[in-house]
Amino acid sequence: MQTNTSRIRFDELFRVATGHVPFAYQCRLACGPEADLQKPDTLGRHTPCESRLIDIPTGLGKTAAVVLAWLWNRLQGGKEEGKMEKGKGAWPRRLVYCLPMRTLVEQTRDNVFEWLVRLAYAAAPDHETVAKARARLSSQAQERLKRDESELRRHTGELAAARTDLLWLVQHSPVILMGGEEPDRNDAWDIHPERPSILIGTQDMLLSRALNRGYGMSRYRWPMHFGLLNNDCLWVGDRHSLQSRKARLPGFTSSRWIPTASSSARTCFTSGHRSPNLSLRSASQSAHASSGNSGGASNQAPAKSSRYGLATTVISSASSSPSTQTS
Repeated sequence: MQTNTSRIRFDELFRVATGHVPFAYQCRLACGPEADLQKPDTLGRHTPCESRLIDIPTGLGKTAAVVLAWLWNRLQGGKEEGKMEKGKGAWPRRLVYCLPMRTLVEQTRDNVFEWLVRLAYAAAPDHETVAKARARLSSQAQERLKRDESELRRHTGELAAARTDLLWLVQHSPVILMGGEEPDRNDAWDIHPERPSILIGTQDMLLSRALNRGYGMSRYRWPMHFGLLNNDCLWVGDRHSLQSRKARLPGFTSSRWIPTASSSARTCFTSGHRSPNLSLRSASQSAHASSGNSGGASNQAPAKSSRYGLATTVISSASSSPSTQTS
């Protein structure tokens, strides 16, 4: 196992994937509360995957924050170092991104795929798999990649340890699960559960599978997707204020990161699981705080990681100014 000095820092991985410098909150999500852009040594540390409420104004890159925090910790993270055992903060193999509308699925798919192609190019610029994936990018994304080629090649050595997983992800992810979309090349996610995978879909397709009643699939495969989506997953429920209340499952046994466009983080919870408007707080802290702020939630228990070693994170857009949330 390589040491941290030979691995890519989170801010460098973020720049490789997006072409931009990360915000402070994005660094804290991936590297812990002590992460600071002015202190590069803090951007190579890993943080456990645990329950959180992430309350950030809209338009500040919550999708990139979630996806790249998961990817960096998964590819470069501490579970191989023996610091994060399963059930004690290990980052799950599967990232499940749940959205309320097809158009949001398509937008998120395009963004995530471009990030994966850029990272795979940086790790293996001359690999045949990368060349094929690059050809599927939009013309604008291909222009951005061509512009940044020399910069991306500088990180080939730092991404050497993640090369195999990145090539697998760029070939088989993101998996799209929405009505009318046939998963062709993406079938491998349930055939190879030991591999990392990014799933993006609408709430009906994803939650029906998680409840052992998968829409648009053979009932004989229901238990397979039920097991995979209830184990070793980090769930992200984006645009949560637009989702049906039936989709808000407080007792769900998987990780949930929920970016929303609501004016208050309280709308992300059902009546028995309210949470205050906090910025990058753990869900257990949120639960304790809400008991003092809402009479209806005074008896609620602190949120905990599930017995499968999974965590819950809520991401919501706040009405407060960006400066108070990202500093």
